[in-house]
This record gives sequence, structure tokens and C-alpha cells, in this order.
Amino acid sequence: MKRNNPYPKGKRAQDKRVGPEMQPQNNKLETTVTRKGQVTIPVELRRKYGLRGGVRVDVTDMKTGLLLKPVPNMKDWAGADAGKYTHAEMVAKLDRQRRRWR
Repeated sequence: MKRNNPYPKGKRAQDKRVGPEMQPQNNKLETTVTRKGQVTIPVELRRKYGLRGGVRVDVTDMKTGLLLKPVPNMKDWAGADAGKYTHAEMVAKLDRQRRRWR
């Protein structure tokens, strides 16, 4: 059975016009699309990128194929700046901001 080439004639994913962040890794994994359009991401990649059930994924149509990127959960950012400012510094910044608003 002959498979359709997903790349236009003469074009490959390794094309030099594609940035290094888009170059394929050495491991090539294959999956199947169900009748409902669902795709199972292999467990190795789910573990590598921290994809769990319920994680939202952004799908982008690229020239070389589909790009899947996890959408960050804002709850994961809670406390990201912890320790960056002292309580006194934050109170002073908020007071200055409030004075500008009035």
C-alpha cells in the first residue's frame, strides 16, 4: 500500500528554511486518527511534555504539517514570582499605583 507524501514535491521536514526548533527529533512515532478525529499521543511524548488527561492543546496548521503545543494552565503560574519582592516592596508599589489612579 503506497502512502501519500505529506510534503510537497522536493520539500522535506528537514528543509533548511525550517528553524531548528521545528526540526524533527530522531525518534519517529506513528499513531492513527480515529473516525472521530482523535489521535493518541504516544506515552513517551506525553511523559516528556507533561500531557495528562484534560490538558488543552493548541493545534497549528504549518506548511510541514500539524504543530501541537500544550496550552499552559494559569494555575500552574501561581507563585511564579514568589520571593521576588518583599511584602514591603509590594505594598509600596501598590500604593504608588493607587496614587496614580486617583
